Amino acid sequence: ADTRVDQSLRLYVQQVEEAMAAERRRRAEGEEQWLSAEAADLSHVYYLQEFVADTMGGRMSLAEYEAFDCSDDLLRVRQLAKSEVLQVGQIRRGRARHRAFFFKVRARLRG
Repeated sequence: ADTRVDQSLRLYVQQVEEAMAAERRRRAEGEEQWLSAEAADLSHVYYLQEFVADTMGGRMSLAEYEAFDCSDDLLRVRQLAKSEVLQVGQIRRGRARHRAFFFKVRARLRG
């Protein structure tokens, strides 16, 4: 995953960074100043988890997940790229491996 090539991923990264910066400012000004660095990091993980779920088709129950099909979206991305190598930022409906990879890439870019 390369934000220099994948413009959608770059926009996602920017959106998450802006949201996390706003959350840090809110906490610094509010009642939650007492939060430890670990708690703040955990809240960012939860935010990122929700962001990834929303980006990749939404939260769902196990029953919904079993019926969840993302093959049409992956085909769309393959045809758009004219390649079997997909840009993660282009995927709109993903199953566990797509979501996990997107989460990992996004978390790693955060540092």
